[in-house]
Amino acid sequence: MTWKIRGARGFTLIEMSVVILILGFIAAFSVPALLRLNRSLQLKGAVQNLAGQLQLARQKAMATSKPQIMHLFQGTYGVDYHIHNTGEAPTGMWKFPKDVNYVWSAGTLTGQMVTMNADGRADRSGMVILQTLGGLADTINVQLSGLVLLQ
Repeated sequence: MTWKIRGARGFTLIEMSVVILILGFIAAFSVPALLRLNRSLQLKGAVQNLAGQLQLARQKAMATSKPQIMHLFQGTYGVDYHIHNTGEAPTGMWKFPKDVNYVWSAGTLTGQMVTMNADGRADRSGMVILQTLGGLADTINVQLSGLVLLQ
């Protein structure tokens, strides 16, 4: 009886090197894209959170007949924006994601605060521009009517 020797099974070193090289190319192109996507999603979430808190402050002012003052002072109380009514401790405090900050723009929001009054109107109008370190930017527009718009 003769035994047939079977060929060796497995992958050669060259085949494995080619696969690792292809995986390296895929990672090299996908990691920067994923980082940009992460930054844009953080910015979008921060914009929606700030706009939502401004709208909620307006609704609370109308419901309680007491003005709600939103302060946008980075670093105050260890947060980026908060509701701090006269004579009261801050009732809500929020922080932006790590790579997101804001810039005041046009309008009369120069005091870095806006008061939502009991009649639903804001005491001033203007825009808040949120931006990331990568250069992405988005705008929140506060109108005298009290409406908060995302642009």
